[in-house]
Amino acid sequence: MSQLRPWETGDHASRWDGYFDESSQVLRNKIGARTPEQLRDAENDLVEVRVAELRQNPELVPRTWDLEHIKGLHHQLLQDVYE
Repeated sequence: MSQLRPWETGDHASRWDGYFDESSQVLRNKIGARTPEQLRDAENDLVEVRVAELRQNPELVPRTWDLEHIKGLHHQLLQDVYE
């Protein structure tokens, strides 16, 4: 038997309330993905473009090495996929 990952245990609805689109079974997203595979593929492509952009312009996310830095990286990389 495989071991459950942390996000596969407990009360699914309360953990993902507001983030999970019940009709499509994926996280709410800007790109209209309706399946996990569509979301994965689009996220991979769009994040790759933002990684290249960040490598060319590292000043886009100030390197403060704190929570704001992590949040800035998260926004920079995923801004095209999620609100």
